[in-house]
Amino acid sequence: VYSTYRDAEAQKAEYQKGFSVAEIFPINSVGIVTAKDAILINYNKKELLKNVADFYSIQPEESYIQKISYRPFDDKFVYFDTKLVERSREKVMQHFVDKENIGLSFQRGSGCDGDKVTPQITTKIIDQGYCYPATTALSYCAPVYLFAHQNEKIPNLEKEIWNKIDEIVGETTPENILDYIYAVLHSPNYRERYKEFLKIDFPRVPYPENKDNFKKLVKPAKNQNAQGEN
Repeated sequence: VYSTYRDAEAQKAEYQKGFSVAEIFPINSVGIVTAKDAILINYNKKELLKNVADFYSIQPEESYIQKISYRPFDDKFVYFDTKLVERSREKVMQHFVDKENIGLSFQRGSGCDGDKVTPQITTKIIDQGYCYPATTALSYCAPVYLFAHQNEKIPNLEKEIWNKIDEIVGETTPENILDYIYAVLHSPNYRERYKEFLKIDFPRVPYPENKDNFKKLVKPAKNQNAQGEN
């Protein structure tokens, strides 16, 4: 029994050495909640505008229509008027509205086996139920870039963690970091080894072992991300 306990504690200490996805992407939030999905979300733009007009007795503006990652591999349109959407999470979602951006969607514990949690890549606003399993945990979204005045792009990365990774593997881009995290979170070995910890909090990602290890993970992930967003 003591040996099992000691092994579990050693595994926990190993896991804790990694960085949390919520730490490396400081600006993040739960996905949006419209509270009226039947009215404010639709596959068809014309139907969406009609539903908004009929329900609110207003003349809807097409400029409010944005794409939304609603469920895994299920994109729709949302009428993203922050006065109508109950929880718009504008601090985060503004960086996807009419912007070319990319982000990571993840969960804070799932209440189910950690190896069933499925982080996703998005280029759009997300719904709070975007990740699987949507019924057991809320989906968070972290944009890779933040847009400041005059659309200046600023990496949404915690500098100390980013610098530590660069010290190990050499100079990286924000996209490299995203690809590495995505690859690790989808690794069967990682998901099985740390599944108990993945049930209860934000995922923690181990720092790369070396430059070669980093490159092997980043290239396949980049290809998978590109395929998933086409």
